[in-house]
Amino acid sequence: MKPQYNLTGSRFSAADGRPFDPTKKLHHLRQKPIAGLLLLLALILGNLSAWGQRTFTLSDLYSDFRNARRVEGLTGKSAEIVGSPFESEEFVLGEIVTTSNSKYVDIPLRLNIYNDAIEFKNSDGTALSIAAPETIGYVMMGDRKFVYDPYLAAGKILRGFFEVLEEGKATLLLRRNIVLRDAVPPQAYAEAKPASLQRLADDYYVRLRSDEAKKVTNRKDIVEILQDHAAELEAFLKKNKTKFNKPGELTELVKYYNSLQ
Repeated sequence: MKPQYNLTGSRFSAADGRPFDPTKKLHHLRQKPIAGLLLLLALILGNLSAWGQRTFTLSDLYSDFRNARRVEGLTGKSAEIVGSPFESEEFVLGEIVTTSNSKYVDIPLRLNIYNDAIEFKNSDGTALSIAAPETIGYVMMGDRKFVYDPYLAAGKILRGFFEVLEEGKATLLLRRNIVLRDAVPPQAYAEAKPASLQRLADDYYVRLRSDEAKKVTNRKDIVEILQDHAAELEAFLKKNKTKFNKPGELTELVKYYNSLQ
């Protein structure tokens, strides 16, 4: 008798010469318990999750960013400057997640508004800032989230750090501002004034999907950016009398837009 083959090309035979019955094989497979398969699937998914994001600590952050630059003050300016470039002098424990999905936890962080940089404190107490902020996906300082995003300013697209106030189809961003005032020499009837850092009013930006963020200061700005629901937003603004210098009110406005279908 010539050897016989099933449809996949594998050879089979039987003592009584009966042909192979594939339905019996399928029946046998159906009798297998599925618990083992579910366990295997769970292990696979767990491993994929573990490989998806890698977690590191402060020492890893320093070694991974060897090109970090030491922060020594305001470059090219006198050390005798009144005021602080920081949102707060204190460092807050947080985390950094990179664009490659590496996560650094328990990192002492603070925002340098003047340098537009997120700084971290190394184990020896040295303050450093990352030289390539575009590699940062987002930063958590306590329960606040910061991103390094593109934004429109004076007709140019720039990048900078923002605090995220509301996130969704539209994202509401807060940008803090500081200006350096030059020193004033003594006058006939006035004493000299040292150079000083002065906080300016915060700016608010809205970013729609992957577009660059755009500054919003009034009703016209917000309706132009979120024009697909212009009528609903106009009604919301009229009813709530939203003030564009109040972060809480702007957050409610963007949250309302994100709830619309």
